[in-house]
Amino acid sequence: MTVGVIGHGNSGKTYAEYCRPFFDRVVICDPYKEQSIFCLERVDFDQLLEVSDVISLHVPLTRETERMIDRRSISRSKRGGAYLVNVSLTGA
Repeated sequence: MTVGVIGHGNSGKTYAEYCRPFFDRVVICDPYKEQSIFCLERVDFDQLLEVSDVISLHVPLTRETERMIDRRSISRSKRGGAYLVNVSLTGA
């Protein structure tokens, strides 16, 4: 199984490291981080949707992320479906 982590801040990084022993593959998507900081496989958003059995959101609520998961993104998810885990915060 593959887990896809969207956002590689403190929460996303901790979650990804925790998942490593339990999943065959852990992929990360975070357009705001440089490639060199990732110790895991980095993919783009669409690829993450297509390969992940579990999609875990770790992004703050902003204009850019507010409708990140919508009808289009759900339709691009892995054939047969995927679990969506939203651990994002809406702010203070």
